[in-house]
Amino acid sequence: SIHRGLTLMVIATPLSVLSSLPLADIVGIGFSAGNGVVYNNSVSFDDTSEISTVVFDKDGVFSNGQPKVVSVKSDKLDPKVFLKIAAHIAYKSKNPLARGVAASYDGEIIPGVADDFVEIPGLGAEIKINGISLCLGKAHFITSMGTDIPEDDMHEGSALYMSVANRYVGYLTLAEEINPEAADIVADITSAGADSCILLTGDSSEESAKLAKSLGISEYFAECDREKKLSAVDSCRKSVHNGRMMYVYSEPIDCHSSADIDASVGTNSVNSDIFLTGNGLSWLSGAITASRRSRTIALENVAGTMIIKALIIALTLTGFCNLWFAVFLDMAAALGAILNTIRVSMPPLFTLVKK
Repeated sequence: SIHRGLTLMVIATPLSVLSSLPLADIVGIGFSAGNGVVYNNSVSFDDTSEISTVVFDKDGVFSNGQPKVVSVKSDKLDPKVFLKIAAHIAYKSKNPLARGVAASYDGEIIPGVADDFVEIPGLGAEIKINGISLCLGKAHFITSMGTDIPEDDMHEGSALYMSVANRYVGYLTLAEEINPEAADIVADITSAGADSCILLTGDSSEESAKLAKSLGISEYFAECDREKKLSAVDSCRKSVHNGRMMYVYSEPIDCHSSADIDASVGTNSVNSDIFLTGNGLSWLSGAITASRRSRTIALENVAGTMIIKALIIALTLTGFCNLWFAVFLDMAAALGAILNTIRVSMPPLFTLVKK
């Protein structure tokens, strides 16, 4: 009959199914933002549910990104004089270690005292004062300038060596403050379902291995500058065959990396998909759980409303359901699906996230 046909047409509309689908993402995105994980788009939120690999840049993520001089060893110069000379060599450099040397010197740096600043990125720098060469850099850089370094002074880790007039005068070591929650962050992300975590550092292989082990990370890339870090991310992405990969960094980059999701810490980069602010880094595992929970609940809503629609159709065909009762049941199904999305943000469900 016409009345029965109209009832079936009303039930066939997908409104009750479709109305709850975007709400699951909205609730999840809002809940994540409230905990410091701010998404720039819903696609990235959905992709987070498929994360299998997370690549961390140590600088600014697990460390404060501000290395400081912790020791100076020189048999020829007073430590204060050594640091003063090192700061004048390093202050124009963009290398994190060199910036740390300049920041560790509390005296005045006189820019005009040095001439002919030359830097080899990732290795070292040279200046000249009254025609005298002063070099500061890694061991390979100093030896390539024709200066021999005593075997006893060869130091693994963040060490910079100095030569004056091609004569070796000593070295200094630097260190960064590591986030005490770093190991817990890695453990929580692994517990949330990530298969592996990878560490990128600008430190030596020995120091990187030591840090990776303390964080519970088995794979790392050492002695990386910005370009090498992006190359490492590209290499890691090619090796990921199941799931998606996230790259977590602090220092702004000029483009989106090869990772599926870029997450910036502290600075909202225009190229990042996620901005981690406040407690966001610690809650990253919670965002992964929220994304997966959102997808599960969306599927539950689709299945639930479809079952109710099938029931209404059966009742209509057998003559036990009129038009207004069908509309009532369909709207009730839609309302139930909408209310069900609230479960995405129910704290008891997030047992993997430490309070």
